Amino acid sequence: MPYERSQTGCWTCRVRKKKCDETFPICTSCHVRGITCHGFGQKPEWMDGGAREKEVLVGLQKAVKENLKKKRSYSTNTPMHPTAKPDAFYHAHASQNSASSLLTPPPSNGALDHVLTPYGEYLFGMGYKEPSCLLESPEPDDVFTGRSFHENHAASEEFEKTLLMNFIDAVFPLLFNCYTPPVPELGRGWLLVLLTRTKPMYHTALCLSAFYMRSVLLKTGRVLCPQGYSREVKRHHTIAFRELQVQLSTLCNSNTPNIKTTIETVACIIQLISVELIGGGTNSWQLHLEAAASLVPTLTSHLCSTTHLPSLRPSLSAFKASFLAADGVPELPPTVEDIACDFLIGTLIWYDIIACASTNRPPLLKDKYTYITTNELSTIMGCESWAMILISRISELHHHSENQLSCLYHHAELAARSAEIEKQLREGLASNEFEFGSPITHPESISCQKLGNPRGKIILLITRIYAFSALTYLHVVVSGPNPRNPLIVESVKQTMECFRQVTDGKLFRSLIWPICVSGCMAGADEAGTGYLAGVVGREILEGCAGNLEKAWEVVKECWRLRATGKEVGWWDTMAHLKNDVLLV
Repeated sequence: MPYERSQTGCWTCRVRKKKCDETFPICTSCHVRGITCHGFGQKPEWMDGGAREKEVLVGLQKAVKENLKKKRSYSTNTPMHPTAKPDAFYHAHASQNSASSLLTPPPSNGALDHVLTPYGEYLFGMGYKEPSCLLESPEPDDVFTGRSFHENHAASEEFEKTLLMNFIDAVFPLLFNCYTPPVPELGRGWLLVLLTRTKPMYHTALCLSAFYMRSVLLKTGRVLCPQGYSREVKRHHTIAFRELQVQLSTLCNSNTPNIKTTIETVACIIQLISVELIGGGTNSWQLHLEAAASLVPTLTSHLCSTTHLPSLRPSLSAFKASFLAADGVPELPPTVEDIACDFLIGTLIWYDIIACASTNRPPLLKDKYTYITTNELSTIMGCESWAMILISRISELHHHSENQLSCLYHHAELAARSAEIEKQLREGLASNEFEFGSPITHPESISCQKLGNPRGKIILLITRIYAFSALTYLHVVVSGPNPRNPLIVESVKQTMECFRQVTDGKLFRSLIWPICVSGCMAGADEAGTGYLAGVVGREILEGCAGNLEKAWEVVKECWRLRATGKEVGWWDTMAHLKNDVLLV
């Protein structure tokens, strides 16, 4: 059936006599071609059927040609990002998506433009590839009521508030389900402050919230209008990109960035990484992470200048003392900027360490890892800092070993460094079991309700799982990805025993890296694997599994490759799949 041009399409498409999908507030046809979408309101004054209308049409046609020429030139001349896959980068350039064509790259001056300007160019029309969660095909309006989505939610402001609360109550805890800020940090109040004052962060949060609601409601069969949520996802993602351009422009124009603007920009970029994570994306998180990492020195400089709070997330033994001056008088409480800086730095260090351990890429923030030695990481992602630091050292050893010529000196150095790391891992595990209070083989049931204590058993169990997985990783680096290696068999077995102690399935979303490492180095028919597959399967069925589902795809492909006689690790399997998964 031939397409019948809508009489209610945007004015740009109508004057160009082109198909319009009527996506609000900017239609797809306009933003893909990089031209102004004149919207769906009153008829513009220039649309008079005469000279003014013809002048606008000629201008639009010229803009389409110039933008197409610019994109082709950029695609030909721009080198690939060092962490991007060639084919992924090609397809990213070939597909222009939401917000990309509406925006122009931020200005190329200022102290940070060497990182932020290429990042802005990549996002704003020259290569960004949308996560799969933004590519849902819209369906007809609500077949049950005959009303459009916006008629069902006529009070859009009220609906945005509903989405915002859903983000705070459901989506943020899904992404950071081990985040337990101490009472002196004012809980998650800082998050609400940032969301309500930072437009790109606000709209990215609504984008995530709408996607989450759509996914969960579809899984439960309760949603009446899934296409409405899809449109909300794309709409808020588009607005977020537009507002992020303003933030990047401000930073690139300033040699001394304002700390509030820096915090807001980093927070928004982390939200964009979250879109990738919750939507199972694998294409753009590297660039987001690199851009955010370039701003970490500004965040750490701010905290270094904050003399009233020595450590925002100290270990439990030092927690009380950190809020007292030398004379025992309480210090001033941390500000929103202090708490936000601490959370953002900790989150980016977590992402950077796991990115290296996931894909064998070099670290971006190695010189900042010491930050988590005095600011405990477990209150953000569940695993204690000592284990994460050792994982970073194994990643460094892995990257070093694959970039050195084979020689006796190299093997001796590898053996010495790995022995020291293994010693520290086992000492940490012994201390962990002592703190746990009883042998790990028969613990009591554990649930997320005990997370109120930063040193509670749930933190110890998560740390134990990461530490045993780190042992597996270490043995793989030293001896290769051989699942029959007795040392690997033993560490995988111990990790699987710990997995069985987790009674809250949602907690497995904090254990994606250990699941992938242990799953890949176990076998499809080995003890514990079936249990793990069942747990992961249940989480996937519940909806919004995100990277947990992607990680399990890596595990299954690793098993398949191994069945053909290939000895591969998870990073090899990702390369084979041409998908770099951030395992968080």
